[in-house]
Amino acid sequence: MASQMPLQVPNPDPIGLRDATQGTLWALTAVCVLIVGLRLYGRLHVSKSFGLDDWIMLVAVILRVVTQASTQQTYTWGLGNGEKTLSYDPQYIYFTLWNWVQATLGIWVATTARVSAAILLVRIFGTKRWLWWFLTIYTVIQLVVAIVVTTLFWTQCTPVTGVWQPLLVQTGQATCWDPRVVIYAIYTGQSLFTVADLTYVLFPILVIWKLNMPRRQKIGLAALLALSFITVVASILKIITAGAAIEATPDSIWSNQSAAFLASGIEQCLVVIIGSIPPTRPLFVRYFDRFRTLTASLADSKTPFSTGRSTSDTLDRSRYQDLELNAPWAGGKDWGATAEIYRSSTSKGDVGEPGLPNEYAVRRTDSFAVTFGGSGR
Repeated sequence: MASQMPLQVPNPDPIGLRDATQGTLWALTAVCVLIVGLRLYGRLHVSKSFGLDDWIMLVAVILRVVTQASTQQTYTWGLGNGEKTLSYDPQYIYFTLWNWVQATLGIWVATTARVSAAILLVRIFGTKRWLWWFLTIYTVIQLVVAIVVTTLFWTQCTPVTGVWQPLLVQTGQATCWDPRVVIYAIYTGQSLFTVADLTYVLFPILVIWKLNMPRRQKIGLAALLALSFITVVASILKIITAGAAIEATPDSIWSNQSAAFLASGIEQCLVVIIGSIPPTRPLFVRYFDRFRTLTASLADSKTPFSTGRSTSDTLDRSRYQDLELNAPWAGGKDWGATAEIYRSSTSKGDVGEPGLPNEYAVRRTDSFAVTFGGSGR
């Protein structure tokens, strides 16, 4: 086998997608890691409801990082190198090998992320039996198709080295199936992903819209779920670019391959990111409330005189709020403190609520007594 036999590639990747593609995909992968990390932290330390969907999404983001590293290898071995022509051995061989590796991993990133999303929807809307059955059956179908497609990738040629060494096929040293078998399998799997993205949005929205809750809250939840429409667009784009890469001519195969890698990576990252946004809500709510409380406290401290409330009133309120029955001066024990409310008539001249007897009027008293049972204090 000649080590410097050139391919018919006079102008590979003329539009220079190498740096742009890799920069975009690595950045999106980093966002995936960040969002999933926030999701896991929130589930463990805030909502304390770590579940199977979180474990599966963790697997998905790990696979995404490995997939991106494999995609990087395809560029290392020649994809997107501008005007450079590739030698068959070793460049084209290793480029093709890593191409199949990243394609296999990419399928499982997309599959596991959608399985995690389906389990999350079951946790939320599992009381709807029809939706439970749909999500369960459709998830099983996606898993079966993913297994079939990845099996076809690595069994389409005998011996398996024919998958990434086409010269073996040309010289009769390896035999392969009709390439349309793999092509149609890829189209089938990606079409299932697209339908999943669409139905995972529409069906839950139908359920939400029938719930007895304020319309504003319904719109907010629907908008959150509608983010998955972005993955529908990315999934369709992936089908288009994959078809263009498969049917490309020798002059356009490298630019089409770069576009296919970019679309595939974007779709995988969006599925992971958008599938992890809803579970992060408790985390953001907790810290947003803390931030809001802090800013309100700072505003109060900078504005000692405000309309309708004096500084002394603010201090008095804080004393009542900070009162603890288990305070250190009480020995850190529950002393059986009791509070008693007495009703007394108002003195002459007190004004009660119009239409109510004076004995039910509200008046202020600044005296109170706290009695600790079992102590002479």
